[in-house]
Amino acid sequence: MSSRWDFDNFTSLRDAMSRLIDQSLVFAGRGETGEAVQTIPVNIFEADDILMIIAPMPGLQEEDVDITVRGNSLTVEGRERTDLKPESGKRYLRHEWRYGPYRRTIELPYTVDAASAEATLDNGVLTVRLQKAETERARRIQVKTGSKS
Repeated sequence: MSSRWDFDNFTSLRDAMSRLIDQSLVFAGRGETGEAVQTIPVNIFEADDILMIIAPMPGLQEEDVDITVRGNSLTVEGRERTDLKPESGKRYLRHEWRYGPYRRTIELPYTVDAASAEATLDNGVLTVRLQKAETERARRIQVKTGSKS
């Protein structure tokens, strides 16, 4: 009986393991005051020369979110909303959902134009729209006929 390696299955296994690890890592480290910082799950897609990053950031307002782009790296941070903590005299019976702080640094597949970046926060979902840097964009080069002198 002969066995044959199917490398496509290894790629799927690697992707599945990566997703499992990403989903199981709830905290990205410690913030400035020592509090646990949650990582943010993201969806990233591209269309033409645009790169879109979409991330849930429940409970935050636009003034709570900081986004930094440097080269091909994007960092999204969200401050904790202290006004969303339970009123005095109430105690959590189960506390599985926090309103920040959040942090995620993403290595982008290419350099982007930070000056043209746009971000919106709507219904707790952050959308960041980035444009490929001029040096990363595909260009069509027109071929001309040469004239002999």
